[in-house]
Amino acid sequence: MQLKVIRSGGQTGADEAGLIAARKANIPTGGWIPKGFLTENGPNPSLSKYGLAETNSSSYVPRTYANVKDSDGTIRFATDFTSRGEIVTLDGITKYKKPYIDVDMNNPRPFGDVAAWIRNNKIETLNVAGNRESVAPGLEAFVVEYLGKVIETLNNM
Repeated sequence: MQLKVIRSGGQTGADEAGLIAARKANIPTGGWIPKGFLTENGPNPSLSKYGLAETNSSSYVPRTYANVKDSDGTIRFATDFTSRGEIVTLDGITKYKKPYIDVDMNNPRPFGDVAAWIRNNKIETLNVAGNRESVAPGLEAFVVEYLGKVIETLNNM
């Protein structure tokens, strides 16, 4: 089982890191982003290079739900799983009855556990979600490295 697509909502932190890690592993990317390519740092139209498409709303909620719905499962990277964004993501996961796994940056699971979760749930399109960089400084770098090792582990299974 190999990942065919990694998608995210393009926010700073975990979302953008998922796209970067996918590109490094030559995995196609995509996802939904709020209208105007909105991130916490303002509009970032350069994210279109990852195949992100704008929703009709500048709200983060529609894009979060769309990314959950259009994937086989979601991995949430965070230090604060009670943030508004993580609650909305979990609501979408519950609504669409999709599998998910959480990785806490401060106490991460072994890479093999996440790779096994991807394989066991037959996930081909993975949604990468999580805290924005301002909520969890250093999360982007952590996710790029961590997800890269998960992909490597998965490819060697």
